[in-house]
Amino acid sequence: MPDDNDRSRQPAKQRKAQAHAPQHRRREMMSAHLDEDLMLEYDRRSMAIRTGDQVEIMRGDFAGHEGEVLEIDYDDQYVEVDGAVNRSADGSQVARPIHPSNVRITELDLTDPRRRAKIERKGVSVEEPEPEPEPEEAEPSEDAGEDEEPEPSTGHPEDVAADEDTASATEPDADEGSPDPEADEAEDTTDEPTKEGSS
Repeated sequence: MPDDNDRSRQPAKQRKAQAHAPQHRRREMMSAHLDEDLMLEYDRRSMAIRTGDQVEIMRGDFAGHEGEVLEIDYDDQYVEVDGAVNRSADGSQVARPIHPSNVRITELDLTDPRRRAKIERKGVSVEEPEPEPEPEEAEPSEDAGEDEEPEPSTGHPEDVAADEDTASATEPDADEGSPDPEADEAEDTTDEPTKEGSS
């Protein structure tokens, strides 16, 4: 039987083999050349692209653009690079699909231990990258609690009773603040002298 690595010289058979390739073969097809510095450092010419790698586009409309690999499509065999987008008619931005043969890897994402082990098989030592520090959460200040609005009631009987107490405390007293118009009219009538008494 012929070896699996043997390729036919007929383009039709090459396209057929590429279209019906298994998943592990598709990963090998999604490889790109390394930058010259990475070639000398890792003693490799190319590696399979992964999300998180920094690449430089070598050909096409975005030649010279550098960005991070955001997504990889193994079925259609293309990658999406941060910043390489097309603008559609409605103004929205759509990622431009780029074949891996048109990019060059400038920085490898070595957070995966299996990828580091694959590089170390050739006797090259790879240092584990330091994890990025998590952003510190700002502590709430003492003055922040004064300006906060009261939380809405949860419907619990105790919360409803507390809301009624606070509402009654804030409302002005009807006897003190609001005068009674009927009482004022009664006072005005008593002050006026009657016609019978004057006659």
